[in-house]
Amino acid sequence: MKIIKFLSIFLLVTYLLFSGITWSKSNSSHFKRINSKWITNPKIDSSKVNKDSLIVFAKKYLGTPYRYGCATPKGFDCSGFTYFVFKHFKINVPRSSRDYYSYGTDISKEECQKGDVICFKGTNSQTKRIGHVGIVISEKGEPIKFIHASSSRRNYCVTISELIGSYYQKRYVKIKRVL
Repeated sequence: MKIIKFLSIFLLVTYLLFSGITWSKSNSSHFKRINSKWITNPKIDSSKVNKDSLIVFAKKYLGTPYRYGCATPKGFDCSGFTYFVFKHFKINVPRSSRDYYSYGTDISKEECQKGDVICFKGTNSQTKRIGHVGIVISEKGEPIKFIHASSSRRNYCVTISELIGSYYQKRYVKIKRVL
């Protein structure tokens, strides 16, 4: 009986999230999702968020285990980690990595800076669908480094990686400015 109740609730929530109905977060959120599009809520000026504080906060979770579907200090998946860090600073970002494709502003590699979100293809090399995200921790003009929850065999935890010369270089899709 509990399984049927759980499945009913799960299906209802899934339907509501993906049916395209209009919904939004409270007025304290920086972004709202309206009919599957993200819009800015001007009540919070995310440009005033201290990017160094954001990176220091993110680094507190280095070594936290990778856990698919999770966004807590007990474990993170990549988008859960990104979501958790930005939420701490009252910046609402997508919970799913694929939602970053049409979210925020596209930024060139040369213009990226601390606090930008770097996006990668998932493990299926045949598609450009975003399947992995991280937060850029390097300054503009420096080699791109990012912090992320990695599910690789070598680093099954929150870790720091470099873009150039790494496995991620082949999977790179774009960088998004969210602040």
